[in-house]
Amino acid sequence: MVASRAYYLKYVTSKAKACGLVPFYWDNGSTGSGESDADQFGLFDRSNGMKVIDAAGLGAIRQGAATAYPY
Repeated sequence: MVASRAYYLKYVTSKAKACGLVPFYWDNGSTGSGESDADQFGLFDRSNGMKVIDAAGLGAIRQGAATAYPY
């Protein structure tokens, strides 16, 4: 995974919570098998017991989610 994607996921998740929003991630199930890079949003391999395929992305979301809500 590209470092800029991890930064983006952490920032957007953190900023959403700081603004009082509930962030979510739309995992489209794409694992990179033949798709273009722009289409690869999968965090989990659904055909392999939900194995994490993007640990850096999942970690970035978790770090951003550690941000407290403003109320």
